[in-house]
Formats: sequence, C-alpha cells, structure tokens
Amino acid sequence: MRRSTAVLFYGSLLVLRVLLALTPSYIHPDEFFQAPEISAGDILKLDVQRTWEFTSAKPIRSILPVFVFTGPPLALLRVMRDVFGVSISSAWLFRASRGFAALLSLLVDVNVLGAIRRSSPGAQLQATAVLLASSYCVLVFHTHTFSNAYASVVLSVCFNLLSRIEQCKVRKSTVPVGVCVGFGCLMTFGSFVHISFAMFAMPLGIGAVVMAGIGGAAWMALGGIFAASVAVTADTAYYGGSLSAPVLTMANNFRYNSDADNLATHGRHPRFMHLLVSLPLLFGPLLFLALYGLWAAIKRRQTVSYLSTCAGASVICGLGLLSLAPHQEPRFMVPALSGIFVASWRWHRVAPRHFWILWVVFNLAMALIFGVVHQTGIVPAARYLAETSVFGSPVCKQIAGSPAHAVCMPSTLKAVEDPWVAADNVTTRALFYRSFPAPRHLLNQPLQPEHPMARVKITDLIMISDADAQSILLNQPLVRCSLATEDIDKTSVFLQTELGHFERSLLAVPASADIAQIIRPLGSSVHLIPLFSYRPHVNFDHIAEVLRNPMQRSSFDIFLMCQT
Repeated sequence: MRRSTAVLFYGSLLVLRVLLALTPSYIHPDEFFQAPEISAGDILKLDVQRTWEFTSAKPIRSILPVFVFTGPPLALLRVMRDVFGVSISSAWLFRASRGFAALLSLLVDVNVLGAIRRSSPGAQLQATAVLLASSYCVLVFHTHTFSNAYASVVLSVCFNLLSRIEQCKVRKSTVPVGVCVGFGCLMTFGSFVHISFAMFAMPLGIGAVVMAGIGGAAWMALGGIFAASVAVTADTAYYGGSLSAPVLTMANNFRYNSDADNLATHGRHPRFMHLLVSLPLLFGPLLFLALYGLWAAIKRRQTVSYLSTCAGASVICGLGLLSLAPHQEPRFMVPALSGIFVASWRWHRVAPRHFWILWVVFNLAMALIFGVVHQTGIVPAARYLAETSVFGSPVCKQIAGSPAHAVCMPSTLKAVEDPWVAADNVTTRALFYRSFPAPRHLLNQPLQPEHPMARVKITDLIMISDADAQSILLNQPLVRCSLATEDIDKTSVFLQTELGHFERSLLAVPASADIAQIIRPLGSSVHLIPLFSYRPHVNFDHIAEVLRNPMQRSSFDIFLMCQT
C-alpha cells in the first residue's frame, strides 16, 4: 500500500471515528452507568442513578478511573456553566463524554504503532495503520465509554513502554527509571480500571521483569505501590472509609467475580463463548490472519521479539482466564486488540486481496449494527424528555371545562399572573418498557435546584410480565385524551393530583415490542397518543419482529398515556 494512499485512508477513518462516536448508538448499559453517569452526578451535581456497584457496602468499582476517563470534559462543561454562564444541554453532555472517548482511542493507534516501530525499526506499517483505524472494535467499542475500552487504552500504553524496555535490552543499556516506574504505575492502575486488565497484562509484566532485571523490577514495584496507594486513598475517601478500614474496590471486585452464583445473576454462558463467539465477533478476519501467522511462525521456527511473544501471550492469557468465568460478554475481550495487532503485524502487508474484501465487509456491517442502529433511539428519547419535560420555575393554567387538568410550561414563556400560577411540583413519569435503561444524567436535572422545577421520573420496565406491565400502566396518572387537541399542546397537558402538584405519564417503547397486546386488554382505560419517534432503532432482543416488518418495527417511540 502506497504511503499517500494509506494517509488518505487513515485520515478518512479518523473522521469516521468521530462521526460514529457522536451517533447515539447504545451497546450496553454499562457504557453509561459505570462511568459518565457517576462523574456527571459528582461533577455537575446532576440527579443520576447510581448502580449497586457504587452503592453496596463493599463497592466494586474504583472511582479514580471514572474521573480520569470521563471527568475532564464534564469538568470543562461545569466551568462553562458556572463561570461563563453557558447553558449546558443534554446533547452537550453526551457529546462531551463520547468525544473524549474518541480522543482517548487515538492513544491505541499511537502506542500500538509506536511499539511495533520501536521493536522493528524500518517496519512498513501502512497496512497495519489502516487495519487498526478501520477495525470496528476501535471505531465503535473504543469510542463508547466502556471500562473495557479504557483498560484497552491503558494496555496499549503498556505495550509501548514494554517496547522501550526491550529496546534497552537489545542495546544492552539500563532501562530508564521513569520507564520502569511508569510501567509499574500503569500496570496497577489498569487493574483498577477493570479487573480483566490484569489477565491481559500479566505476560507483559513477566516480560518486563525478565528484560529489566532486578533493579528495573524494583522500580516497577515502587510505581505499582504508588498507583495502588493513590487509587485506594481515592476510593476510601469517596466511599467514606477510614485509615483503619480502607475501601479495597479491586479486592471486592475479585471476591464478587469469584462467586459463580453472583455471575449467574448476570447470565450464564458456555466456557467456549469467548473463543468461538467473542473474538470472531470483535476481530473477524484479522483473528484468522493472526492464527495463520502464528502457525507459519511455529512451522518455520521463526525467532520473534519479546514484544511479539508477550503480545501473543497476552491474548492467550486473557482468553484463558476470562473463559473460566461462566458469565462472558464480547466486550470483555476488547483489551485483546493491542495484542492481536502487535503479534500479527508482519502479515498485514502481505495479506491477500480476499482478506481485505472480507475485512471491509465485516467491519462495515458491524459498524453499521453496533455504531448506527443498535438501541439508538434511547439517547435521543432522553434528550427529548430533557428538552420538553425538564425546566425551571414552571407555571400552570387550568384548562377550561376540566378543572383537574392544566397546561404547564416554563415561566420564561408565560408571565406569572392570573390565570397562570407558579407550580410547586410538575412531574413527568416516563416508563421505559422493554428497552435499555435511559441514562439519567442526560435528563440534565439538577440534584438540588434553587427553584421549583418540572422534572422527569423514569421507571425501567425491562424484564416484566404482561400482567405486571398492565397493572403498572393502570396505576399511572392519566390525562384525558380529548384534551390533546390542536388547540391545546399535547406535550404540555398535566393532571392535577393535588394542590400545586401536576403529573402526566409517558410510555417509551421500541416499536419491536408488541405494545398492543399490553394495551388491548385494558380496553378504554389506557390510550396512547404519539409524541416522539426516532429511527432507525433496532432492538436485537426482538430481532425476529424487526426482520419481519423492518419499516414499522425499527423505531423508538414515546407516547402520552391518557384515558377517555
């Protein structure tokens, strides 16, 4: 591949990376609830949902990586809001976190290519650079706010530092103290980012100790102790521990994940799932090219560098140890990316044409699925709720002929004068049915507002029976359907539940869920008026329904719940 062609392809793929980072695709709830949900709550003082991993008596998530990887853009937004008076929207909250994740993903490119170039001076890496930048694992998974992706970023830096150590060994020079200390810090810090990091990093640690010797190993240990001390101190302070009872999140995490019963609550998978599903799903044709290269190297008894050996061992070690757990998801294998590329780079340039065809088709399809259409209506739905149902100083006006109903809106749009009166409590109850949970921080609701606010209260109805769903729907405050007319804005009608308190109910649901079978048995008790729709939204839990009728079943909708 010519250098000019490679530069053009690589630049285009960087643009694509940014575009995919900013699409509202939603792969798994952990990408929101294990990172930006927490930092947005603490930094911007927003009303958020903290999962059990952060609220249990023995929390299993270290807070330091959360702030390191999602804190900077949110801190910048807080400065813009508090110092310069800039109004921060829900869209900006989303773009800040995803954009910063895309920026961090560039560290993978820099460090993987830098490590190979240092270990093999003069290496032709144009094909490797294009392969790396076109991998949907980088384009999508590394631009979402997954702790697995952050662990992959840290591991790539460790590979780069390992190449520095190998370079010193080849030159028979002493490894710089800073390199050893930095390597030790990152090896420990990565384990606090995600516990699986240690499984991929173990061979790198062994290789570094062998190459750096006793003196270098001592400095690495010192760096590791320092990083562990900082992380434990941060966790102890955050979770309310003490010097006598420090909070050891990594130990808590290890104990939790060592219990098969705990993992079973998240779903049981066969032990071979990572080998036969996760790796092929993440890396496609590249995995088979790497296996071919490994076989060729063994057959020729080819001598490989410490870096390449550690890279192959990293993938094998991570795969083997993660396969011991009964709960397995493809994203757990994301940190294998650096090892696969470092171990297989020699065969990228000579890969046959049919490999490149398969590579393009595979990554284009997977980027489209996970980066464009997968659960992609939930984030826009949260933005819609933030824009229409969250506002300060609400005022309401009674609807003529219906004293129990009122139209409510921000006081900035209507003067507080008769018949408009200030409202103490205006609440939109949003029920998310058969969908991923909506990130609460995207509602942009202050935790402790200075003035009365119209707010959204979300209830997640994911794994629920039809009977329970019907019971919940019947117990929601329902406005009168006839009031949602052209004369009255249907997005502003509320039911007065008590003096000064106004409520309404919305149902957020993917079109792939057969909501008719829930609503029909209720007769005239509950009706739905469409308010919002976003497409394409593909709910892969209901993929059969989507495929049967893709035009009608590939949207995410919000309805106003009402009664006749």
